[in-house]
Amino acid sequence: MESGIRDAVWELGVSRTTVWRWIRRLAEEGGRTSALVPRKRGRPTGSVMVPGDVEGIIEDHLTRYYLQRERPSQPGASCDRNPQCLPSAGASAPDAPYRSATA
Repeated sequence: MESGIRDAVWELGVSRTTVWRWIRRLAEEGGRTSALVPRKRGRPTGSVMVPGDVEGIIEDHLTRYYLQRERPSQPGASCDRNPQCLPSAGASAPDAPYRSATA
């Protein structure tokens, strides 16, 4: 088997690890060559990154402040002036932005 692996590495121009990965995927899929089709990487479509209640607050904030013809100034739209972002609502204000010592 090892000589076959060496031959595949040489002929295909890939690493031994890649050849073994392909062999494992073929075995898992019952030998179907479709197992070797590249798989999509990254987060699966539809995965949730933010809880629903937080998503609702963000959507409300965007609709109320940013999807308007006249937008408020940055301090007027920040979390410290929005009662939904206060700790009493179960959320905390974001940390202050990072500032370097040379600025």
